[in-house]
Amino acid sequence: MTFLLIKRLVMQLNVMNVCVRPDAYTYTSFTSEEAETMAAVVDVEKCTGCESCVPVCPVEAIVMENGKAVISEDDCIECGVCVDECPEGAISMPG
Repeated sequence: MTFLLIKRLVMQLNVMNVCVRPDAYTYTSFTSEEAETMAAVVDVEKCTGCESCVPVCPVEAIVMENGKAVISEDDCIECGVCVDECPEGAISMPG
C-alpha cells in the first residue's frame, strides 16, 4: 500500500512538472500514522516572517498566520523546496 502512495505522489509531481528529489523514489516503510506527520515543519522561534517560502511552494501549502509560516500537513507533498528557500533555516523535514 505504501509503495502505491509513493508511486501516486511521484506521478502527481511529474504531472505538475515539479522536480522530484531522488529520494522520493526510495521505498520506505512507515505506518499511515507516521505518513500524516511527514510534512515540513516550521520552527516558529526561527521564522522571521519573511514569506520567502510562500511563493516557492508548488502546491500552495504554506500560508502566513500571525507573522509566521504555517505549513498544511494535508497539502504538503514533502518536496523540500521550502526547506532550501528559508534563509533562517526555520523549515525542516522530519526524519
